[in-house]
Amino acid sequence: MFFASQYDTIVCRVRDAVLGYVPGWITPNGLTLVRLVLVLPLMTTLALGMRGAATIIFMIGAATDALDGPLARVRRIAGVGFGKILDPITDKFFFLAPLLWIVASGEYRSFMLAPFIALEASIAGLGIAEFIRAEWRPWACTGANVFGKLKTGCEGVCIWALLIAPSIAVPTWAPDALLAFACIFGLANVAARWMQIRAFRMAEHTCSGGGSR
Repeated sequence: MFFASQYDTIVCRVRDAVLGYVPGWITPNGLTLVRLVLVLPLMTTLALGMRGAATIIFMIGAATDALDGPLARVRRIAGVGFGKILDPITDKFFFLAPLLWIVASGEYRSFMLAPFIALEASIAGLGIAEFIRAEWRPWACTGANVFGKLKTGCEGVCIWALLIAPSIAVPTWAPDALLAFACIFGLANVAARWMQIRAFRMAEHTCSGGGSR
């Protein structure tokens, strides 16, 4: 966990220095909603064969994903209210929709696809369960961690590579490798969240007197 701690420290310093200048009317939930709205033009441009426009739309959406969480933390509203569940659900729509379209069109086949989608479904289920349980167990909602960010980063670069593949020669092994790393980081994300929940649960048990006997 030392790596994750050092990473978060560096990111927090850069984040606070940059995002403090973002206008107040730009909100984290607003950025998330922009990403959700962009799913429709993204899929439309893909269906029409407009890969350049689709790539630009995808990069804009990915930028909102990179900004909404840090902006919420700078403004001390991270993990609060509707945004807690809106952000991960929007991510699944925004990242999986173009990936599945490219697969359905026959442009990409990979043995990593099935385990990756299964992992994404598991992470989504875990997030929803955490959100529901957080109503009566505060420790149940662990939030994002460095492994989740790395997973999303690998997934995003993989989709970007597939989008530009018709125009630029992309090594055939690159998307597979990126999905493999996304799976590794995704498993690490789930493991880290599970360990955090166990630690919180043990601390709660100890504070309630369960550990005194």
